[in-house]
Amino acid sequence: MIYAILDFPVKPGHLDEAVRILRGALVATRAFDGNLGAEILLDDDPRHFLLLETWESAAHNHAYQAWRMTPEGTTPGFAEHLTGPFTMTEYTVAPH
Repeated sequence: MIYAILDFPVKPGHLDEAVRILRGALVATRAFDGNLGAEILLDDDPRHFLLLETWESAAHNHAYQAWRMTPEGTTPGFAEHLTGPFTMTEYTVAPH
C-alpha cells in the first residue's frame, strides 16, 4: 500500500472553486483500479490544498496518473484555478 500526497497551488480567491471541482473528479479517482481512498485536506493557507490518495501499489497510482494525462482523464476547468502544476510525493508505510 502507498500514500500519494498531492499539493495543489491555488490562485488567490480560487480555493473554494478548485476544491468543488476536484470533489467531482474524485468520483473517478475512487473508482479507479487499485484506489483505496482519496481525501482533500485543508489548512489555514488558502494558497494551496492537499489531496491524500491511498493506493494498493505504486503501479496503480502511476497508471492512474497516466490516465489523468489523457483527454478522457482530464478535469475540465480545474487547472484555471491553480498557479502552476501540483507536486506529488509517494510514501510507503514503514515496516514494524
